[in-house]
Amino acid sequence: GALARAEAWAADMGVASSLAAALHAARAREDAAGGARALRDESVLRPLTYHDLATDPHLDGDLLRALDAADGLDDEVERCAALAHVLHTAAVGRGRHLYLDPATGYRVLTALPLIARPCCGKGCRHCPWPEEERRASSSQCRF
Repeated sequence: GALARAEAWAADMGVASSLAAALHAARAREDAAGGARALRDESVLRPLTYHDLATDPHLDGDLLRALDAADGLDDEVERCAALAHVLHTAAVGRGRHLYLDPATGYRVLTALPLIARPCCGKGCRHCPWPEEERRASSSQCRF
């Protein structure tokens, strides 16, 4: 399924171990919940928010430290970029397809739904496809 492809992509691309671990955790949850049925669950479509993480009493230690470190950054641009990375990692780990960008409030697709289909060529922020497999597009849209 999509999560198996995402795990293979993470291994091939040498992504950060935290994201690879999140993909593995999402795969385990999907398997435990009956495979594709878990991906159709409406909760995967609810964007993960900063508030969700900041108020989660069971937040993983690594994510909690990353969240605290991001919150401690003085530069707003760096802070938002770091928070977006933490939100993406946490969203993938929870099997979520979306998170809210802390800088803009826009919904951002995680790598999970993107790996399930061919590259659209629109420059998605978390595009899981290797550069040589990405489709060229004149669109500058960023998801």
